[in-house]
Amino acid sequence: MSDFFYYLWRFILASMAWLAAVIIAAFVLTALLFAAGNHGPADQATVESILQVSLATTPFTVFYVATGTFIPSLFILVWAEFTARRDWLFYSLAGLLMGMGIVGYQLFYNAQAGSSDYALFSTTAAAAGIVAGSVYWLIAGRSAGARR
Repeated sequence: MSDFFYYLWRFILASMAWLAAVIIAAFVLTALLFAAGNHGPADQATVESILQVSLATTPFTVFYVATGTFIPSLFILVWAEFTARRDWLFYSLAGLLMGMGIVGYQLFYNAQAGSSDYALFSTTAAAAGIVAGSVYWLIAGRSAGARR
């Protein structure tokens, strides 16, 4: 395979992996936020209603996560490709930084929310970022920079 087709394949694979990571992060973020808002016992109906609401609001959250993390993740992922970073810890910590970046953005532009709101949002964003980094690593990160 020529270098052109190899780099084209890596670009397509990285793009699809980023999109999958964003979708998974959005679903995890909405599911955790709606689950944390429910303080009652977790019976079957409650779990089903949380999943239904999460599936209904995930497309909006995908847009929010994608626009908030596109530019920073672009720089991180290009750097990871050129330095052949293949370890899971790197990608999960990068996802954690992306989640904390979204929290920092919200802190900067929304000063009226209480500290308990940010504690809940920051932990769920951190968890969603770690899961997203792991998903990216599973799809494209394990073979980053393989041609070098």
